[in-house]
Amino acid sequence: MWAILCHRQTRPLVLQDMSMTTGIRRRWWWGLAALALSGSTALAEAAEGTFSLWPPSSFGAALVSTVAFGVVGIALAVGGFKVFDALIKYDLEKEICEKQNVAVAILSAGVILGICLIVAAVVHG
Repeated sequence: MWAILCHRQTRPLVLQDMSMTTGIRRRWWWGLAALALSGSTALAEAAEGTFSLWPPSSFGAALVSTVAFGVVGIALAVGGFKVFDALIKYDLEKEICEKQNVAVAILSAGVILGICLIVAAVVHG
């Protein structure tokens, strides 16, 4: 189990791979199309004068806001754990992966859960 958690990629990711960039472009266009379709109801509401941004009034707007809040939440959780990792004197990766210190792994999991609870409360408002 520790080998799965501590596996490092030996080959660097090449961003010039054409199949990867083509897939990213295709997903971007689909996302843009979904955003445009979800905005059509918002434009109709704006013309009537009943426009409101929150709560989302269509499935597309709800999907976009969910993704946005998810990205913000994940970024805040990772940033919080990096701050924790910088403040302690131990190398967490070395302790967990090389020395297989279960106590440090449990402590790190508890810190991540605590940070995620705080981030969820902040994002939820």
